[in-house]
Amino acid sequence: MKRKVKRMLAMFLTFIMVFSMATVYVSAAEEGTGKSTEAAGKPELSKKTADSVTLKTKEGYVYGIQENGSTWKWAEDKQYDKTAKTVSFTGLKAETEYVFAQKTKDAETVQDADQLKVKTEAAAIQAETPKQEEVKNETPKVEETPKTDDTDKNAETNKPQDDSLNTEIQKPEGTDQTNTGVEGNKVNVPDGTEKPDETQKPDDTNKPDGSGDVNPPTDMGNTLDETPAIDNNTAVNPPSDSLDPPKTDGDKKEEPKGDTSKSHQQQNNALVNKDNEIHNSTNTNTDKNTPQKADTPEKPLVEKVTDTSVVLKPGSDADKYTYSYKLALKDSKAKEVELTNDTGEFKDLKPDTDYLAYVMIKGNDKADKPYSDSDWSVAAEVHTLKAAADKPKAAPKLAEKTDTTIKLDTSTADLEYGVYLDSGDISWNSTGEFKGLTAGKEYKFVTRVKFDKDKQMESPVSDVLKVTTKKAAAAAPEAPVCIGRTENSITLRAVNGQEYAVLENGNPVKWQDSEVFSGLKPNTRYSFVTRVKYNPDEAMESKVSSSSSAKTIITFEGSSVTGIEVNGVYDKNAVVNIAANGNGMDNQKPESQDTRWVPESWKWGASAKGTWKKSPYTAKLTLNKAGKMELQVVFQLEEYTEKGWTDMAVEKKTITVPFSVKEQYTITASAGSNGKISPSGSVKVMEGNDATFTITPNKGYQISQVTVDGKAVTVKNSKYTFEDVSANHKISVTFKKLTKTVPKTGDTMNMAGYLMLAVLSAGAVFAVVVSAKRKKMNRR
Repeated sequence: MKRKVKRMLAMFLTFIMVFSMATVYVSAAEEGTGKSTEAAGKPELSKKTADSVTLKTKEGYVYGIQENGSTWKWAEDKQYDKTAKTVSFTGLKAETEYVFAQKTKDAETVQDADQLKVKTEAAAIQAETPKQEEVKNETPKVEETPKTDDTDKNAETNKPQDDSLNTEIQKPEGTDQTNTGVEGNKVNVPDGTEKPDETQKPDDTNKPDGSGDVNPPTDMGNTLDETPAIDNNTAVNPPSDSLDPPKTDGDKKEEPKGDTSKSHQQQNNALVNKDNEIHNSTNTNTDKNTPQKADTPEKPLVEKVTDTSVVLKPGSDADKYTYSYKLALKDSKAKEVELTNDTGEFKDLKPDTDYLAYVMIKGNDKADKPYSDSDWSVAAEVHTLKAAADKPKAAPKLAEKTDTTIKLDTSTADLEYGVYLDSGDISWNSTGEFKGLTAGKEYKFVTRVKFDKDKQMESPVSDVLKVTTKKAAAAAPEAPVCIGRTENSITLRAVNGQEYAVLENGNPVKWQDSEVFSGLKPNTRYSFVTRVKYNPDEAMESKVSSSSSAKTIITFEGSSVTGIEVNGVYDKNAVVNIAANGNGMDNQKPESQDTRWVPESWKWGASAKGTWKKSPYTAKLTLNKAGKMELQVVFQLEEYTEKGWTDMAVEKKTITVPFSVKEQYTITASAGSNGKISPSGSVKVMEGNDATFTITPNKGYQISQVTVDGKAVTVKNSKYTFEDVSANHKISVTFKKLTKTVPKTGDTMNMAGYLMLAVLSAGAVFAVVVSAKRKKMNRR
């Protein structure tokens, strides 16, 4: 029986030991895994692309990406950038959502709160390279140079007025075509079609050896293929004694290489003199009644020339004879039609072309001494002007203007600019600037292409630009006058039609219509000017007035009321000493200021105005009425003048101090022996306030009873509070000895207890086993 009992005791002790050890193991396991259950937080994204995601890293954490929706692949060391504190996951798919996580290094699991979903960017779309067009291996066609009439490398291209004149163009050097060949190559082309170019053989007379077997070169004029339609003009054949006879080789050598027109005139003069000699000798042998040939007149004078017309007049004796005139192209080798008339006016000519003009005296058989037609005079050279340039496409543009000057835009080249005068004439210049104009007057401006009046027709004028000069600047008004000022503003006297500005460094900063300047600094002097308002597009800037100055007042900040607190609470019938101080009061003679604030009056509640005791400004308030009150202190602004400090009546400031006056009640607190109450005795409590009393028993005692105004009350945590006191009260407390030991609560078996129990159990089992072995040995 005893053996069974011992066995059962041993089994029981073994069970206790095993249970204790298991409890210790479970407690240790739970304590060791505490950190792993804490959430690490979502990882923070640094950047992402179409094939990569970069996360920001934190010390002590590892980062991974979820694979196949369940397993985690944690980043290797090479994926971490310790300098940038980032980890990168590459080789991802574009526009695909991935799940990333962070955890502490010893954590075994990943919670949902540690995961971050990131969708990669879309893949960049590569633009297709446009296909280049096939390049054909064809030789590009060279554009043919358009043919022009009367082309000269050193002169402008002459545009014919009509198709009555053929143009001859010099053939390039190296051709062997003679002048005869040139004439033979002329082809008559019907009107309205382009005539083929005619080429002249190059000049061979200027060779160093003087050789050449063709006529010396002359300025090839335009030949007339048909008679132009000119009123009162008759076409005649060239005279038999041609003015341009064939020249021999000897003539070529003697002819100067310079102006060929001079040699041509010399030949004409020689031929005319020779003809006159023959004529005179013939006349001496004729009958005296036969009319004599009139003397050959001087060459005609050019009265007027344009691009398409020439007006001739006799060189002398204009009123003595009747004349006939002839005009031919200069140095034309082709058969030409000469123009003749009795007026001397030739029209429909070619611009920029050389002509030869002649005059002769027409015969008169009714004169006292009848005479027949004279010979043609020596030729006078006439060159028609170039045609006028085209009309400018637009009217001139205004660049800038004042009351006496207007300047036009001169960005377009080769133009000149004109202004219409009162007479209707136009005054031209090439600068586009017109000065000395009248203020407020409208002017008309035009432009035209520049030209040489001796060589070209006047260009037509453009459309008209009308510009009115600005009005003259208005006279300067009187200086502005300050009529009011505050801490941060100054008000000037307003004048109709004027604007105002404040000066900085002697210059107006910004003009404004308002006479009020705000946003200024306190106790600072400013200077102001004014001027007459004007429209800058219509008038010159008005002249500025002389300046005047004004100073902002001293700031009210710094003024104060002491002796009573804002929102303070005071007992009824209490006496409060107050004091007031205005900003700037300590400066009796202004040095850096000319204004100050001075206390003027005070009142509180509904009471009448109080009286200050000056220097310093102090007063006593007897708070004889309960309730919410306000103390109002009024300050007056003063300025320093020649009369000393004087009031600025319009400037006043008020400081308002809210406070409360309440009734006062007494709470009498008492305690019996073996304890105390705090506070004790007569405790003053203001109306509406709370009062808390703390009860403390002596050691070995406890609160027995608490009464308030004779009634027992319940005490919580050894304290009692009177709330919103509105009357007098009494509180008393008694104490008694402790009768019971208060059991300790909250004791729990900790891991050390379990461990101790296990050790004791193990020791008991060991002792039982040892005892059993000894007894067994003893029996043996």
